[in-house]
Amino acid sequence: MITNMPKWLNASASSIGPNETRIFSCYPDAQAVIDGKTMQADFDRFGIPVENIKAAERWATKQRGKYLYHTRVPTRKEVSTLSPQELAPLLIGWMVHSPTEIIPSRVQVELVLELLSQRRDVADLSNLVAMCQNYIRGQ
Repeated sequence: MITNMPKWLNASASSIGPNETRIFSCYPDAQAVIDGKTMQADFDRFGIPVENIKAAERWATKQRGKYLYHTRVPTRKEVSTLSPQELAPLLIGWMVHSPTEIIPSRVQVELVLELLSQRRDVADLSNLVAMCQNYIRGQ
């Protein structure tokens, strides 16, 4: 059993095996089994809380007409499976045009880069890979 979980996390965990822990979160798409390699659910939105996404949507609604904000955070499954034509606007929007509440951290973009590098069509994603590498370096 995992203990000392912060109250703000609002999650519980239970042991399901000698080296595995199942985490139950308040977010419907954040259930995962962790086995030392930190496997994460396909629909995990890179750790962006649902509350932050909703706050970003509220902010974007208030700012409508002044600036167009992007409020969609890709899932791990989308990053792993969408075509380059569908994925590019989604990642660019998240990394460049997001409200403060959902701007990705360098660590989150490193996770995106890891998923991109595992794809069979990684050669077709060279522009997205370069964009992620530049983001991580702060360029």
